[in-house]
Amino acid sequence: MLLVLLAWAGRAQATYYVAEYDDENNRLTFRASETAPDGTTSWDATDTGTDDPKWSGKMYQQVVFDESFAAARPASCFRWFYNSDSPNDFLLTITGLEHLNTSEVTTMQGMFYGQNQLVELDLSTFDTGKVTDMSYMFFGCNQLKAIYVGPLWATGQIGADGRTKMFESCPVAQEKNMTFCSPVSEVDGFWWGTYYASGITRQADNQTTVYAARRDEERLTLMPVTDRVCRAGEGYILRRATEGPALLRVAADATSDDAPSGELGGVDLPSAQEEGYTYYVLSTGSDGLGFYRYREGNQLGAHKAFLRIQDHQGGESANVRAYPFDLGLDATVITSPAAPQGTSVLKAYDLMGRSLPIGGGQKGIRIIGGRKYMIR
Repeated sequence: MLLVLLAWAGRAQATYYVAEYDDENNRLTFRASETAPDGTTSWDATDTGTDDPKWSGKMYQQVVFDESFAAARPASCFRWFYNSDSPNDFLLTITGLEHLNTSEVTTMQGMFYGQNQLVELDLSTFDTGKVTDMSYMFFGCNQLKAIYVGPLWATGQIGADGRTKMFESCPVAQEKNMTFCSPVSEVDGFWWGTYYASGITRQADNQTTVYAARRDEERLTLMPVTDRVCRAGEGYILRRATEGPALLRVAADATSDDAPSGELGGVDLPSAQEEGYTYYVLSTGSDGLGFYRYREGNQLGAHKAFLRIQDHQGGESANVRAYPFDLGLDATVITSPAAPQGTSVLKAYDLMGRSLPIGGGQKGIRIIGGRKYMIR
């Protein structure tokens, strides 16, 4: 009897990932469940294939992705929220899309077809690297004015024709009008990130400072881009004073011919490192903030800027571990070696990127919180 109880206790509880329909509240919820879907008000949401999903035809105006759904790996989003022009089936809200993991999805055909009451969609966490069909994804979304996408959003694999079909009969939204959300990480009181503008020139929001970077032997000099325009085909460094992603919108009317040109590059899709080159990516280490050598064999992230140096036999790239920043900013003169008033920064760096103690008595130029200070 004891053995039977132990065996039963050791059995794993099955988890189902379901779409659950609530008729009373006109809501469709995607969540994890310990109960198998009943086929009437709940259905398996992980393997819908290229047939209309089982919840097709139900009347709902709210879609909720519960946090528990984040572990699901659906293979298809084919016509998930398709609307054939039924006035009672127009989606008004979609919440929790960050809990929809699309890394294994191969089709998003007609995903939001006919949803002409949606004004914006935050798809900034979508990974579309395996998606081969996005046709009619936003068909008829006539009110859609803003679509937010992130670094894992990729459309190169579907081709120009596929990208055109994505917005068929959607006069307002186009791929070029998507807002790119570039993630940033906090370092010494500022939030830093990089962005590679692939085929579309974009302009960063006014809370973001944009830099082009040039290499000078073992350092990088950062040059502010005054109009915050990131030109197609170039990589940039982004800095924000507040938390939150940098927002980059299409810069159709922006003129950036006089903007500084840098040496950072990037890729449209996650890619392998090319042989014969050494790669450096934004990071922080013993030399301070800068571009550090990227481990050989690691995949290059899409839309992220990197520094690439061609290898030479016995050449410089074999010996350079990091390229710290020279921010190129005007120094603020202070007479005390203590931390500047109003700052909460606990670290300071010299112009070589070496960490120095604040209040240590050294005079000269220090970089504190991303700004230069002259200590007298």
